[in-house]
Amino acid sequence: MSGIRRVSKELTECQGPPPPEGKDMSKVKLQDGAAILPPTTMEGIWAKADNSNMYRWDIWIEGPANTVYEGGIFKLKMELPEGSAPSGTGGYPFKPPKINFTTRIYHPNVTNDNTGDICLSLIKTDVWKPASKIKGVLEAVRQLLIEPNPDDPLETRIAEEYKNNRAEFEKNAKSYVQRYAKDTLKENSSKTTTKKETLKNAPSKV
Repeated sequence: MSGIRRVSKELTECQGPPPPEGKDMSKVKLQDGAAILPPTTMEGIWAKADNSNMYRWDIWIEGPANTVYEGGIFKLKMELPEGSAPSGTGGYPFKPPKINFTTRIYHPNVTNDNTGDICLSLIKTDVWKPASKIKGVLEAVRQLLIEPNPDDPLETRIAEEYKNNRAEFEKNAKSYVQRYAKDTLKENSSKTTTKKETLKNAPSKV
């Protein structure tokens, strides 16, 4: 299967089934500043490919319940490596996707800066397998919010804090949620100029 066909197939899988008749499930509603997201086939994850390049995706992950990230919506960018035309060989799925948090997050496995690099074993070059799927990558990123891995950190100080002073870690992580992850969807919508454009750019179901 060529790279472009593989990406197209996985995009279809991630976006899930169409919404029920008569309901526009792609709408993002905001009530009192809190985001209310549409139902999804993957728990707490939404994805939207760039209209002009399906190798570039916007991802939204809802902070899992009963974690320090609960109540936040985290936006990520994912870029799939493009291979040589016309076969697409040398790109995805032979090389792993690159994924970054664009919403700041206090986490031992994510760089504490504006680049938002992620340490995730699944997408390391020496671990990645062509049979791996984007859906699995997104689920693994969400799982990192539930279970950080302080033994393989990008932020050593935060990892030490997580292991040795959990209360301080939780306080700092929750502070980041309040500061950076509360208005993620509102900021995404504010870039548009009309209601029609806002709905068009809202996240699709995964």
